[in-house]
Amino acid sequence: MQPQDYDLNHIGFIDFLIKGRKIQFSTIFVEDVNKDFQ
Repeated sequence: MQPQDYDLNHIGFIDFLIKGRKIQFSTIFVEDVNKDFQ
């Protein structure tokens, strides 16, 4: 396993975490807005 492969995997993993958090955040935000309108 070469260092540059590790860097690419690491960056991909961080990107995955960021996307996962954004999806989680937007779902929570939508749920909060829906509560306000009910």
